[in-house]
Amino acid sequence: MVQVRYFDAFPKEENFRLPRMSPSTVVFFILTLIVLWLESTTFMGAHQDSEFSVHKGVADTFQVNFDVTVAAPCLQLEVGSSDVSGDRLLMGRLLDIRPLRGDDEVPSFFLIGSGWTSQFGHTVLGPEEEWCRFSGIFNTNRVRGQIFIRAAPWGGRLKAAAALNTSHGINELSFGPYYPSMQNPLDETAAAAPSLNQGYFYKLNLVPTVVQGFGVEMFTHQYSVETLPVNPRVLPGIYFEYDFEPISVTLTDSRMSFFQWLFRIANIVGGLKFGISWFLRRKADQNAEDIHDEFDEKV
Repeated sequence: MVQVRYFDAFPKEENFRLPRMSPSTVVFFILTLIVLWLESTTFMGAHQDSEFSVHKGVADTFQVNFDVTVAAPCLQLEVGSSDVSGDRLLMGRLLDIRPLRGDDEVPSFFLIGSGWTSQFGHTVLGPEEEWCRFSGIFNTNRVRGQIFIRAAPWGGRLKAAAALNTSHGINELSFGPYYPSMQNPLDETAAAAPSLNQGYFYKLNLVPTVVQGFGVEMFTHQYSVETLPVNPRVLPGIYFEYDFEPISVTLTDSRMSFFQWLFRIANIVGGLKFGISWFLRRKADQNAEDIHDEFDEKV
């Protein structure tokens, strides 16, 4: 007598009759995942709108954020500012002036400067080298003016003028409060002087900027920069001349609402579903017509 080890009372459907996932469903599922990922990054990130207008604001002073290193001893240099109102400011007490010597490291962005690597060839100061770093924040008159780091005069003559190296690196030069997404063209740039007693002249055009969004409103400045030749009669050094544009720009940061994002997703996914279904249906109809034509030819 044969023993029954396994008994299934429910009849099974043939494999070819079982419903399977169509190619259109697979393609639609993959594209939907891609769209959701792309649109989610758009929803999480903010976009910025800009609006230009004539600047009507009035301010007496503005903030300067300054961090510059010069490949020369501090005793050979003086730092200051002057403007068209006649005010002259020696910033020896306003800035942190720190000599770099011995094994102090050179900031990595210095190596970006043209010729810097070929001239110095190292990232750590030697035992006999001394550089000078000027850093700090100060306020000055909001009129056209100039900031300079130049050879320090001594008794009407240059102090050690024959050996002044004006190679320099600009870690930061910005105007106004810091804003993360704002790019300053001179930040983390460097220049290697081809010879001693060289002069560098940077002309800056400042644009008053209002940044709004997410409950914050900030007044700051953007600027463009142009490098110009230096008058040979001025003291060797680094000069930053700035002026203000008559226009202002308002930058507004915003993010789409959740319902806008959801409506956008629904529109895109619906369009994908319709397009894929129409394409595959047309392809299937074309294949059916081809098979029908082949059958008629054989008959």
